Amino acid sequence: DRDPKSRQQWIKMTGGRGDLVSWIAEGLRRHLQVSPSRESNVISIGFQWTEARQAAIFANAFAQSYIDTNVELKVTPAKQYAEWFKERSDALSGDLAAKQRQLADFQRDQGIVATGERLDIEASRLAELSTQLVQIQGQREDSQSRQKQHGKADAVPEVLQSSVVNALKVQLAGAEVKLGDLRKLLGESHPKYIEAQSEVTELRERIAQESATIVRSMNTVTEVNGQRESATSAALEAQKTRVLEMKHQQDQAGILEGAVLTAQRNLDAVNQRLAQTSLESLSQQTTLVMLTPATAPFLRSSPKLRVNVLVALFLGTILGVASALLLEHNDQR
Repeated sequence: DRDPKSRQQWIKMTGGRGDLVSWIAEGLRRHLQVSPSRESNVISIGFQWTEARQAAIFANAFAQSYIDTNVELKVTPAKQYAEWFKERSDALSGDLAAKQRQLADFQRDQGIVATGERLDIEASRLAELSTQLVQIQGQREDSQSRQKQHGKADAVPEVLQSSVVNALKVQLAGAEVKLGDLRKLLGESHPKYIEAQSEVTELRERIAQESATIVRSMNTVTEVNGQRESATSAALEAQKTRVLEMKHQQDQAGILEGAVLTAQRNLDAVNQRLAQTSLESLSQQTTLVMLTPATAPFLRSSPKLRVNVLVALFLGTILGVASALLLEHNDQR
């Protein structure tokens, strides 16, 4: 198309109408011969031109163009896929960044640093409070059952186990024995008997007072256990609420983390395909190869003078004889 002669010929034949390259391509196609082999994948390309060297150039150019077209047919879809994967990668990158920001905002708003560790600590605290509550309830029930026996102070284990009460009982037993002996020896009106009787009365009052003090301390213990039970029960309920809230936060964070992981996997898959298609779009490899480049022939393929002369003589003779016979047949003189 840059040859001045070709341009002049195009102007002469078409008047400058149409496209010069298309006109040249259409003209060159008439001189092209392509012969595919039936027994192999080899294709033979031939080109006829007035100059031998130019004919070889055209033949090689058509072969190379065929190879380039085959490469383009493979590369073009890969480029289109690469562009599509690039768009998807950008979109998924934005989606991943948005999900990561959402997860970070949620963790910041909820004060979540290590959800799993904190939840384990709070669950352990909940178990401890539950154990403490059971123990306090047992102590409270035990003190209440003992408190119900306040009318029978002598049957209360704490009173029976009190060293002070037991010492006073020993003294009382001795005083009662002494009182009995004085009643037998001196009589109930004797001053020593009256003194001993006063001592017995005083010891019994001290035993009653000490027993009452122990019973009152048990009442105090029951009240304290009841208060401890109420406080521990309230703390347990508050801890349950906290653990449930943390579990809810953990579930929400798990959902957000799952969304982030899913977005990351999708992005990785798309980036992998993007890298693959990008490499394919840059590939210049093809299954076609030029086995034997065309070279300028030493002898022209046409015209074949000897064959043409012989054919002309043969055809001329037949035509002459046929003409003579036709003229003879038409002339009846």
